[in-house]
Amino acid sequence: MSLPSGQWPSFVGGCDLENGFDPDHAVQNGLTVDSQFSLLTPTFLEDVLKVIELAARSQRYRIIVYDSLAMALPSKDWENKTYGEDGVIGIQPALLQDFCNRIIPVLFHSQTTLVFVNQPGTSITSW
Repeated sequence: MSLPSGQWPSFVGGCDLENGFDPDHAVQNGLTVDSQFSLLTPTFLEDVLKVIELAARSQRYRIIVYDSLAMALPSKDWENKTYGEDGVIGIQPALLQDFCNRIIPVLFHSQTTLVFVNQPGTSITSW
């Protein structure tokens, strides 16, 4: 979906964990990539959540888009290499639940919309 030029809110924040933001594609879809747009590229889930909360509390942004939820790996899971192991429950769900409990009132009071983007992984195999 694209919005007509000038229909985007005055301040948009992007949080891109995969470094996949394409400014040309954003412009084609009506987003003006200028001083009213901020792109942040944190490393771990904890950093992502802090950045989003600080951005929402600043009341500077009307929309914050976070891409990609599936790639959000907590630093402890990375350090301990517990990601993907059978029988190991990562801390990602607990961090996200705590974050959602904290961020909902902040978003409400700052009138900010938070959009989580999560592309499901697909396996392409040839026969």
